[in-house]
Amino acid sequence: MRIVVVEDEVLVRKGILSGIPWEEHGIQVVGDAADGRTGLELIRRLKPDMVITDIQMPIMDGLEMIRLVRKELPDTAILILSVREDFGAVREAIRLGVIDYVHKLTMSPEELLESVLQARNAKAGASDELAKRPGSDSGSASALGLPEWLAGAQADGEDREFVPEGRLFAVGIVRLPPDSDGGAAGRLLAAASEPGLREAILHTAVPDSVFVASASPSVEPADAESDEMLAARWRDDLAAALRKLGPEGARLSVGLGAIRGRTEERNEAYREAQEALAGRFYSGPGSAHLYSPEAVSDDSSEDSARFAPTATLKAYLAALEQTDGDLAVRRFEELFPAVPSTRISPRLVRERMLQWQSSVALLLGEWGYPLQGFWEQSSPFEQLNQLDTYEELREWCWRFHTVARELLEDCSQNGRRSEIEQAIRYMKENYRNPLRVQEVAAHVNLSDNYFSFLFSKSTGQPFVHYLHNLRVDKAKELLREGSLPWYEIGERVGFDNPKYFAKIFKRVTGTTPAQFQKNK
Repeated sequence: MRIVVVEDEVLVRKGILSGIPWEEHGIQVVGDAADGRTGLELIRRLKPDMVITDIQMPIMDGLEMIRLVRKELPDTAILILSVREDFGAVREAIRLGVIDYVHKLTMSPEELLESVLQARNAKAGASDELAKRPGSDSGSASALGLPEWLAGAQADGEDREFVPEGRLFAVGIVRLPPDSDGGAAGRLLAAASEPGLREAILHTAVPDSVFVASASPSVEPADAESDEMLAARWRDDLAAALRKLGPEGARLSVGLGAIRGRTEERNEAYREAQEALAGRFYSGPGSAHLYSPEAVSDDSSEDSARFAPTATLKAYLAALEQTDGDLAVRRFEELFPAVPSTRISPRLVRERMLQWQSSVALLLGEWGYPLQGFWEQSSPFEQLNQLDTYEELREWCWRFHTVARELLEDCSQNGRRSEIEQAIRYMKENYRNPLRVQEVAAHVNLSDNYFSFLFSKSTGQPFVHYLHNLRVDKAKELLREGSLPWYEIGERVGFDNPKYFAKIFKRVTGTTPAQFQKNK
């Protein structure tokens, strides 16, 4: 991975360049600049995989540079350095598609390195998903016809069956849960009474299915009102099919575009289906949605302007630092009401929630909680973008609010908390069994994220590393005795896979279990 650093403060820039062992992680810093204009020229010439940039800079600020990079090199990942006062700038950066932020005043080398590695892993995962899309070697040949037709391929031969000559049609999309077996869309369409439905997988990595609904021969092209009635009938038919599938149908969602009469309009029909599917953001899964031009949200609308505005965000942050927990809850509910206006676009909701999360994280950093290692698997940007509904997003924000309150209340306490001592005792008693952080956190009555943070802070290492070290220490005792083979000892101390046991043992001790046992 090749990165460019753009930062006007010399000490910060030099710290990023020389204070992090980039090459040990397969990362090369190919250039650095002290202002946005020089940085832009450097980025244009070097075309790096990632840019780390400040926002406030001379000659050309970071936002203007990001806008131009996004336009000319859209695949370049961008990570920003921010401070708490950059409310509007961070919000605009999020809108421009930055992947993450790091608090400039409190960041550690480890925190910045972790953010870059997470971004690299996310980019690699996106490339893997792209490789699975129709047209790649891994795609199913039977699933390619309809997506190719939607992409503009000529409707000849077998493709003509998607929309027979002179028929009215609409394009639909079925959103499947991530753990779906892939056949749920087919079962849904089989349960529908409309005979003119044809379905194919559009994107095998994120399992959406696309289908075409075409009118029976008895339906003649009619006026717009009749078209709307036909589309509503198809929508109701699909909603009934969802109910027929029971629990499986309750996890699916359908978006249906407007009625079309010309196959040349199929791309527009597919775009309408995507917009219709966005209706699940507020209703949740288990429903069918019909495209309506009036339902398309406008970010400049009065409802959008009232959702999580800057003034309300600042009032929330002020309340968060006070001892009155009820006031902080009221301010949270003002930011993210339980029942918001459905006229607010999902994209804007995510932007405002990301802005809120970054502001809270910056506040915690100022209190001495930079949250390094807090997001164990993926960044908050990735987590929020993976959630599909407003209810899920609001619940995520509420959990983070709870953690923030606990952290701020904990500022006056020093040393290891009794909950962590209790958790360590529990781990020593149960290390032979499958142990997850959720189980141990529940045992000591703490939230998962807050427990993970406190555990790392108190012990100096993440929960998983501590558990691995504990199990390896127990394994070393048994290996010294020499009465059991090493792979059976691995199983006895909690590793269910001999290869994984050997890998972790060597990482901790520098030698394999078999070598350790031989040289005991």
